Amino acid sequence: YVYFSQFTCRTQDPASCTDARLFANIDQLKASGAEKLIIDLRGNGGGLLSVAESIGSEFLKDKDVITMTKSQGQLATKAVTDGPGRYYGMPLAFILNGYSASASEVLSAGVKEHGKAIVVGSISYGKGSFQTVRPLTNDTGIKLTIAYYYTPSGKSIQAKGIRPDIPVDQNPDGDPDDALITREIDT
Repeated sequence: YVYFSQFTCRTQDPASCTDARLFANIDQLKASGAEKLIIDLRGNGGGLLSVAESIGSEFLKDKDVITMTKSQGQLATKAVTDGPGRYYGMPLAFILNGYSASASEVLSAGVKEHGKAIVVGSISYGKGSFQTVRPLTNDTGIKLTIAYYYTPSGKSIQAKGIRPDIPVDQNPDGDPDDALITREIDT
């Protein structure tokens, strides 16, 4: 079982990157006898797409598409694995909730669609877009959506989220806070 809250990396310290830390944790768990893995992405708001792609590639085989991005007027750009990952074949489950967004959705959908993971929990946030900030004045700017993420099969994540294979509420009578969760479709 591994949990992390975002996909980060400090360029001056590659060992601080989420993917490097995750791989070290998985290696340690495997050395202790672990044969299956649960990655908990509840509350993970995303972060660097490159880190999510790095993680996903370690669970897939050579030439598998992890994600695609499309921007206006451009064809899809695909993130493709460059060899069988070191954890290829390891049984894997992702846990998601309504606060799992962006890179966490890209990672879980990419590995799930190749049949290498199951998703447990509730529908994710649905942030399948990425933005850039364009300055307007010295102290103001505008955030513009410049592209969208798609799963390997071409499905949009935007405003839909990732539906779990095994829906689970944390509370037996349903999650009373679920009605309070604002997802991308609500904004």
